[in-house]
Amino acid sequence: MGTIARRQSRRALARRAGRDQGQREQGQAVSVTVTELLDLVDSQAASGQTTTVTGLARLLDVDQPRASKIAREATAAGLIYRASDKHDGRLSHLLLTSEGQAYLDQVHQHRRAQATQAMNGWSAAERDTFAGLLTRFIAALDEPGEAPADQSR
Repeated sequence: MGTIARRQSRRALARRAGRDQGQREQGQAVSVTVTELLDLVDSQAASGQTTTVTGLARLLDVDQPRASKIAREATAAGLIYRASDKHDGRLSHLLLTSEGQAYLDQVHQHRRAQATQAMNGWSAAERDTFAGLLTRFIAALDEPGEAPADQSR
């Protein structure tokens, strides 16, 4: 657990992905924080929600000025754009550009390759067991005391 926590806090996988992937075609590197922003915007969109800078600050657990700076960096890199809210002109939603989606697809592919490599030699049953236990573990972290009961019995 300590090793997992250290890797997450250091964002080791993201840094490794950046080293392995090198720079984007335009020659501009993407920071770990911008990649995290892209993941959040994509995740929110997949669940039918949009992301504002205020929401981004909450999701990243940073203050509003820092979230705004990260959003500006991603916008300047051409990875996201801002779209005005149709009902409230004061709000703007952060959306992935096609370049941002393509970059994020590469990141996801790299992550899958890293996981596959880490589980090299595992049987299908071992991978299934790991996936089930990891899912339960994450659910228990998100909602302490409310984790689903062990259904394998």
